[in-house]
Parts: sequence; C-alpha cells; structure tokens
Amino acid sequence: MSKNPETLLLAYRGGIVENIISGHYVIVKNGKIIESNGNPNLIAYMRSSSKPIQGLAVILSGAADKFRLSQKELAIMCASHVADPVHIDLVRSIMRKFKITEKMLLCGTHKLQSEITWGKILNGELENSPAFNNCSGKHLGMILSARALGVSTDNYINPAHPVQRLNLQLVTLMSGARPSEINIGVDGCGAPNFALPMKNMALAFQTLTNPGRLEPQLKEACLRITSAIGKFPQYIHGRKRYDTEFMKLRRDSISKGGAEGVQCVGFKGKNLALALKISSGDEIIYTTAALLVLKKYNIISQKEFLSMKPFSETNRYNAQNVKIGEIVLA
Repeated sequence: MSKNPETLLLAYRGGIVENIISGHYVIVKNGKIIESNGNPNLIAYMRSSSKPIQGLAVILSGAADKFRLSQKELAIMCASHVADPVHIDLVRSIMRKFKITEKMLLCGTHKLQSEITWGKILNGELENSPAFNNCSGKHLGMILSARALGVSTDNYINPAHPVQRLNLQLVTLMSGARPSEINIGVDGCGAPNFALPMKNMALAFQTLTNPGRLEPQLKEACLRITSAIGKFPQYIHGRKRYDTEFMKLRRDSISKGGAEGVQCVGFKGKNLALALKISSGDEIIYTTAALLVLKKYNIISQKEFLSMKPFSETNRYNAQNVKIGEIVLA
C-alpha cells in the first residue's frame, strides 16, 4: 500500500480530465485492513465524524439515565443537524427541560444549511442563535454530561475539562489508537476535535457498530447510541441529506460525515467499516467518493448506489441539464 496521497477521483468534461482529486480511504473488517487507497496511517481530523463516539459520553457519564433522555434526544446529541424546524424544536425542548440558556451554549453561530430557517433569519423573522448551530445537540450532551458527573459546566469545551477528558478516553478506546497517535485541535464549534490515523477512524466505527467484544458498560453505551441514531436518522443530518438518507437506505449502518472531506460508516453485524478523507471539502464530492468506494467493493449494491443518486456526481450536468462529463474512481 502506498504511503503517499493517491489520486482517488477523476472529473471528466467532454472526455478530458478537468480535475484530479486525491484522497485516502481505509476499509477494515474484523479489525484488519482489507482495502485502502493512499496512506492508511495518515493522521487526519475526524471533525463531525467523531460525534457518535463523543455521544457515548452521554451514556457513560450517567447523563442519559439521570435525565431520562429519549432516543430522539440522544440522536440529536450525535448530530450535525441542518437547523430545520424539527431540529430546532428538539434542541429548544431540551434546553427548556434542563434550564440551559443560549448563553451557556459555547458553540457560536454560523450560516445555516436549512433554507427555511436561514430564510427566516435573512428576512428578520428569526435571530440567529447558538441553538441553531449544527453542533448544538453535541454541546447539550456535553453540558448534561458535566452535570451528571457533578462538575462545573463553565468552559466545558476546555480540553482539560472532565467531559473532554472522557471524550478523549473514548476515542482512544474505540479506535485502538495509541495516545501518542491522537492529536487534539479545536473544531468549528469550539470543542476539542481529534486527529488520528485513518485506519483507527475506521476501527472506531467498526467497534461502534459491532461492540460485542467490549466490556459491558461500553458495549451497552454503543448499543444505545447506535439504536438511537438508527431509529431517528432524520436528526443526525436532515431531510434529503446524505447521512440521513444513507442510514434510511441501509438500516444496518451508522454513517457520519465531517467537514473538509471526511466520511465514516460502519455496518452492524458485519464487523466492517470505511473511513475516507479527500482533498476536496465539497460535500457532493466526498459523498460521491464514498458511494463509489462502497459500490466498488460490493458493500452497497448497484440498486442502492442508484437510489443515492442525489448525493453522487458520477454524471455531471450543466445548467441546461445536459450531461457534460462524469466523475469516476481513478
């Protein structure tokens, strides 16, 4: 296997290669690498792909039981939601229930993916809020975990905070990475994020979706989190969004993307997972790459691939809806 970045995708226009996109992916099965492209030891940030792993802390801290969190509430705590009304309603419901103010949420604000909500902000019907941040659910989980642990919620995003130390411990345990292989940076929402080898990202998702060999408490946490995500995939991303639609299609999967071209997916009962990182942070490009790789190795069928067509630019069209090229695996 090459230790250097390799060409992953070729974008054609009229029979000529217009763009070359490099990338890395690792597929693991039963704890071993079975396929890869590029460097399986590349250290990269998981970004939001780490959220289902961080969600385990809500269980293991005791927050889920102490506060009787529903499966919907657990799901939104693992989400990169788009701030559609259904997401905002659930986030604000949790905030009201547990007396969490907007000021307590340290995730900040950003432009929203939801055309509905962003339109209301632009025309003055709504004021942007940390509650609308795509990481707001994760932050609520961190605050409630801190309360369950009996520690301060002040500056809960500090890497030295007990909740963040627990998150780091969970990433280490689930991925099998050595502590020296994990780097900590700051995510877009201000919380710590974790960079680790690609192969360990894949192993984390294999373990999450196939936790049979874990000690009982961690195994139960994995089962509860994956059950919540699987039952309510609409809260993980949003209607007509990749992760949500992929998990609705493949009910045996837990799929979670992250910024800057990261996509991870694990499959329940198969001891199988993929981690992918490409040079383009364009979402349609890295979802195209993920689908092409999954199809190449018969992890998804041709029929499943075609049903995910809105998230694949394998055929490229112009503004007149005329096909002008295609994107293929190199």
